[in-house]
Amino acid sequence: KPAGGINAQEVAQYAKWVVLGCIVLGVGALIALAVVTINTRQRAEKSREQWDKVYTALKDKTRTEDRLAALESVAADVKGSAAHAAVEMQLRSMYMDQSLSASKTPEEKAAALEKAIALYKDVATLEPYASNAAFGPVALENLAVAYEQAQNYAEGIKVLDDNLKKWEQHFLYNKMTAHLGRLYWLRSLKQTDKAEAEKDQSAAREKLGDALRQASDSDQGKWREQAEYIK
Repeated sequence: KPAGGINAQEVAQYAKWVVLGCIVLGVGALIALAVVTINTRQRAEKSREQWDKVYTALKDKTRTEDRLAALESVAADVKGSAAHAAVEMQLRSMYMDQSLSASKTPEEKAAALEKAIALYKDVATLEPYASNAAFGPVALENLAVAYEQAQNYAEGIKVLDDNLKKWEQHFLYNKMTAHLGRLYWLRSLKQTDKAEAEKDQSAAREKLGDALRQASDSDQGKWREQAEYIK
């Protein structure tokens, strides 16, 4: 062993352990990949099964009453999934339509609107849907509309105030901010106290101004026309 030289036997001994460690890491990586692949396939298969249940439940159902009954019956079977959120959104939309239908009695309209509000509230405020960008903001917007339809402006304002901030990057944010301003304005018209009415009008101007200022030139629609008019 020359001074400053390398002992070949020691190198060989360490090399053996390095090679063994690499083999172990490689086998571990393969096992991890296999587990991830299996879990992904299982999730995909479960998701397909859930959507199949929804499709089967709605198949050949053309009458509104039959579709409502089918959606309500399948909701429990797909609870907690994306299919469940889609089912609840369909149910809400159908109940909302019933609440506006001229063929329904005032009692039936009120009952349908109450059901729509309850269902929209679940998706807009409860997980795993509330944080889902595909469902949460849409449900939140429609929940505020349903509260407005019920003339429950205080609850509409509260639900938007509590949940709007987390959707600042969503394309519905400016529209919902304008809606919040409209709710403040509508509530101001119902106030019997002048100071409270002026307070709501001030909040309405602030929210409407924020929405219009932040909206881009491409962000057009009826909501913008209404916001400009109310402001």
